[in-house]
Amino acid sequence: MAIYNGGYASPSPVTTQITWVEDEAEARNTYVMPGNTALFMEKRNAKFHIKTIGLNGDVQSFRSFEFTEIEPTPTVYSGDAGNFVTKDDFNAAMADLKKSIEAMSNRKPYNKPRNEDNHG
Repeated sequence: MAIYNGGYASPSPVTTQITWVEDEAEARNTYVMPGNTALFMEKRNAKFHIKTIGLNGDVQSFRSFEFTEIEPTPTVYSGDAGNFVTKDDFNAAMADLKKSIEAMSNRKPYNKPRNEDNHG
């Protein structure tokens, strides 16, 4: 049903139906209510069809598509690679750090000699 606004017709909101079909021929021959768009998914193939029917009941468009899998694209860092270390370099640095910590924990506490002039 059209709504008249200042002499211009505004079409009714479009609704979408999803219907499972065997093939394109079944999608083409399946009834769609006027003013609607239907999505037909094929049961056995990686295809789908979109059929749009105008308000007067005529087919405005019929389009067919094939599904293709979208492969994820690897993320590539484009920054300065000089800011990174290899795993081996990291592990070597960690080993050195652990040795330093162990050496520090095994040392006797440092006691500053008391200044005889300062009695504080």
